[in-house]
Amino acid sequence: MLYYDHAMLGITVALAAGVHRRHGWPLIVTAGVAAMLPDWDGLSKLAGPEAYREVHRTWGHNLLAAPLASGLFAGAAYLCYVSGGGRPTARAGHERPRAGPTFSGHALGVWVAVGVLVALSHVLADLVYCGRRLSPDWPVALLWPFSPRRWGYPLVPWSDLGVTLLLVGEMLALCVCASRARLLACATLLAVFGYVGVRGLWAE
Repeated sequence: MLYYDHAMLGITVALAAGVHRRHGWPLIVTAGVAAMLPDWDGLSKLAGPEAYREVHRTWGHNLLAAPLASGLFAGAAYLCYVSGGGRPTARAGHERPRAGPTFSGHALGVWVAVGVLVALSHVLADLVYCGRRLSPDWPVALLWPFSPRRWGYPLVPWSDLGVTLLLVGEMLALCVCASRARLLACATLLAVFGYVGVRGLWAE
């Protein structure tokens, strides 16, 4: 999966959880960005192919760094969101301040939890997108830095676009029917799981 696939998957997971109903679309946007964050270790490409091969899917993709970074990012995004204060809105020719969101410990916890959840969706996706057929050629170091062991269960080939097309279709459908966002997201997740399962059986 590429970074934009992870962003769409993160958005889908957050919508399926229904958090947009109480916390709005800013949290959904945050989920998309947070879902991409584990790929920060891909910046190692700037240091050369050998560094990229060793660092990517290691430093940012483990079960410590991925949820920690995305959870902190989502928490920071929430604090920025509530610090925006009121925004002017025109009514009957006059501008009046509109009350902005107020800080809530529960809401902060929800935003952080969503960040953690979508980070784990990134790691899970990379576990099944890690090679061709049943031979992993780029497994994920889930327990780094405590263990160098890597895991990989390549159910979907690198070049496969099936899940990408499913997610893009969902994004287009959301533009037309945002009121059915949760239903669309749940249906898309089921389709993604089904597709990955079928591709895994096919690979065997």
